[in-house]
Amino acid sequence: MYRSNYSNAISADTRARWQAFASAEGLSGPVLEQADRLQWLWQQSSFCERLCVQFPQVISALVELPKSFEQHARPDYVAQLTAIISAIDEEESFKKAIRDFRNQKLLEICWRDLILQSDVFELLADLSALADACVCVTADWLYPRLAARHGEPQTVSGDAASLTVIALGKLGGAELNFSSDIDVMFCYTDSGGTNGERKTSNQEFFIQLSQKLIQCLSDVTADGFVYRVDCRLRPFGEAGPLAVNFNHLEDYYQTHGREWERYAFIKARVIYGSDKDQTIFEEMILSFVYRKYIDFGVIETLREMKRMIAEQIVKARNKNNIKLGTGGIREIEFIVQFFQLVNGGRNTRLQTNHIQEALEEILKAGYLAKQEVSDLMQAYRFLRRVENRLQMRSDEQTHALPTNQELLQILAVSMNCNDVAEFEHTLQTHIDHVSEVFSKISGGYDESRSDDEQFSKIWENLKSLDEVEAENTLETPTLRDAQHILGKLTELMKNPAYKAQDQTGRERLQMFMPIFLRHLQKADSPALVMDRLYLLLTKILRRSAYLVLLSENRNVLDQLISVASSSPWIASHLTAYPLLLDELMVSSASEYSFSKAEIEQQFNDEVLRQTQLDYEHVL
Repeated sequence: MYRSNYSNAISADTRARWQAFASAEGLSGPVLEQADRLQWLWQQSSFCERLCVQFPQVISALVELPKSFEQHARPDYVAQLTAIISAIDEEESFKKAIRDFRNQKLLEICWRDLILQSDVFELLADLSALADACVCVTADWLYPRLAARHGEPQTVSGDAASLTVIALGKLGGAELNFSSDIDVMFCYTDSGGTNGERKTSNQEFFIQLSQKLIQCLSDVTADGFVYRVDCRLRPFGEAGPLAVNFNHLEDYYQTHGREWERYAFIKARVIYGSDKDQTIFEEMILSFVYRKYIDFGVIETLREMKRMIAEQIVKARNKNNIKLGTGGIREIEFIVQFFQLVNGGRNTRLQTNHIQEALEEILKAGYLAKQEVSDLMQAYRFLRRVENRLQMRSDEQTHALPTNQELLQILAVSMNCNDVAEFEHTLQTHIDHVSEVFSKISGGYDESRSDDEQFSKIWENLKSLDEVEAENTLETPTLRDAQHILGKLTELMKNPAYKAQDQTGRERLQMFMPIFLRHLQKADSPALVMDRLYLLLTKILRRSAYLVLLSENRNVLDQLISVASSSPWIASHLTAYPLLLDELMVSSASEYSFSKAEIEQQFNDEVLRQTQLDYEHVL
């Protein structure tokens, strides 16, 4: 809430500008009673000051806004904007109306954040709802005008064809920041053409509609802009068509879909389109994003994306970036998306585009400890509020802390800190917590971590030897039970599953085998364990994601060797059902839930909810 000591942070210049404005507008009554709060709003945001001057008529309603809206009383931006533009038929007038609407609503959101300190997730949801409304109302306004020229688009079979707008990134997750690009993708029902006198293909019609929509939102006029629209996440990026039909979209993700696109589409959400097309898209994208097995192959993508972010920070020469910097917003998002991609195919409750819901499910599933999830959530709330306040200052897309000490002091007080030192300490605490968890899932998999060279050489040498030489390569001080183990490895390389491996599988086996040999030496009887795990090794060669799981999770590999050493039945059962390997990720029996209700819930999540699976997979 607004605190009286905020008034100490208001400069004399701001007070003077406010007094001149209030006098010129003849402000009185409730507005003047809120004069200190309004001056504090101006001190924090030159953008808000400009809007108050531009739209003085909204200030009375501004100071009456509640801190929080009940779910049923949330602003209906679509209805409000539709009413405003209903009588407008000229494009320039439409552009002005939608820009004025956007700015007035952002002023309200600034007031709720900077003065009332409303819940950050509620504010992010409202920022997203505002963007949704601007996209939807603009599409509705443009469509009949384009159809009047070309006719209604229809599929080859004669059904109506329509546009679908898919939001990605933070808009897709309904967590849009204050001054952000909106990442969208345009799709349409199917190929065909329009039925008017100036006929055109559906693709051309919907490309034109998409281009006009982008223009209406992103053109900078005397009244500013609405949103910068980024469409580069569409199939083939900027080289691909601006709008694509659903059949081509499905072919693309089945044939060309890349790992980083799976991260991007975790947050995909249809914000405009028919219910039928929404269902088609959701079914298509779920099968692309989430694998039906535990998928540790995403770790390499996580590494690559982490490296790219580090390069961006170096290029920007700015380490005070609360989004891309160490322990920043992006690392929290990666942590959450990592668990979603790895486990979301089995645990369908992780298939959400909202980070708060995903963290709650990560906690329920036991992937992170309660304190770790709490730390991540608190850090996310803090960093997102800081991010919004940085951007509210001038309506600029920035994530860098100010270097100006006066601005930094204003930010510190805005974040309920007494001074810059307290703010920086709080910020660093959150960054450290995030960095610690991020290192646990990615730093622990750092490429610099190497295994003993001797084990790498054993595997390399074995691959280069013929059968007679391999049998003579017996004793080495590094390898106990060397003759037996090398014999089994030689047998493995003769196996059809080994010979059938593709390049990715060979690379993953190359990474796994030295690690396996080193961990195998911890067993009381390496030869016995090798015998019991041999068939399992031949089986997972066909699904090399398990090689990644065992390479990247050394505790799982230790668990596997331990149970194989103590129980031939468990080893054979794992061989029959390699899917059970992920159960070894639970570090102790005390973490299992054995109540009937909990087991029924787990069965429901992992089996009954898998509506996309065929009968064999369900069994």
